[in-house]
Amino acid sequence: MARHRTIEEDTILDSAERVIIENGAANFTLDAVAACAGISKGSVVRDYGTKQDLIRAIVRRRFNEYQAMLDDAERAQPAQGPQARIAAHVELACLPLPEEQRVAASQLCYSLANDKQLTDIITAHYQREIDAVSAPGVNSGALLALLALEGIKSIELFGSHKWPDAERERLLARIAKLANSDVGGGA
Repeated sequence: MARHRTIEEDTILDSAERVIIENGAANFTLDAVAACAGISKGSVVRDYGTKQDLIRAIVRRRFNEYQAMLDDAERAQPAQGPQARIAAHVELACLPLPEEQRVAASQLCYSLANDKQLTDIITAHYQREIDAVSAPGVNSGALLALLALEGIKSIELFGSHKWPDAERERLLARIAKLANSDVGGGA
């Protein structure tokens, strides 16, 4: 009987994230991932090759999940175009970031320093979002709103600051308004 490939991939990636959260990226090993997943190290190596390949797979999966949520939220918006994309970003920014996700993301950033393939995954994500909100004829506020949202998310992701809920909601509402404005007459 054929094994269920998707389930095993999710199990390995979930286990890898758990190991990163518990041990940090500096102490991340394929042996620890295999033990956490209840499989052999050989299975992890066969599926992902190296530790860096596994880290890239984790990052790629998280970005793909976020893109799918963003696309769904955009389709549900009454507006279209860049304003709908920014409204989708604001909607997702309103969702609480689980502490485990924040810790995992922060630890994974440790792996960015010397990994061009990993930075390419992140670059592609941001290029897609910048392109989506900065087409010719689009209000310049849309790009500024995206940059403001990414700034808030980064500050919170690294645990540098946590805004009180009411203040955070006010900031997000102001960013949503910014997305519909034409600040300075162009991007």
